[in-house]
Amino acid sequence: MERIQINNGVVFSPFYVFIKGVGKLTDKNLLESFGIKNAEIVSDRTGINKSTSLFITEDSKWIHLMDYWDYSLYHNEIENGYIQKLSEGFDIFTCSVGDSDKSFEFKYFVDGQLIREYMVEGPNYKGGRVARNYGTKLISEESALLNEDELDKVVEIAKGIGIEFEHSKEKIRHYKYIDKYN
Repeated sequence: MERIQINNGVVFSPFYVFIKGVGKLTDKNLLESFGIKNAEIVSDRTGINKSTSLFITEDSKWIHLMDYWDYSLYHNEIENGYIQKLSEGFDIFTCSVGDSDKSFEFKYFVDGQLIREYMVEGPNYKGGRVARNYGTKLISEESALLNEDELDKVVEIAKGIGIEFEHSKEKIRHYKYIDKYN
């Protein structure tokens, strides 16, 4: 059974895609933009074997797409192509956190261009290293990176560009789909 865990108004997820375009994309349009067809909404909040899940909600300006802890969307080898294509019409902020190694990364696309990318690999296992550092720092980035928790880091950066977090189980749509990539 897949459960939504919400801490301090933020869904606990390993990978988030935020699209600035509330009202411009339906859930079906969004899922199809990521190559996901035949997704079904889960009304009882339980999953079905051999399927994966993702969650969708929104704030006043941004659509929030959140991966389940199987990292299915994140590990989709063509996910970056979907995001790049979608960024041609929408500003997009993505961020992810590792499940146990405290790694994290984020990317920010504006007008189809990657303007900021930052990735830290393996802090717990390899002492950590900045694997990617592209573009000009975002307004809240320096103070956000002082947070000890990697999820707090990326959420604070997201808040700094205007993404609002008030996730609630009542407003989140839970979709299941057959993971065509496994």
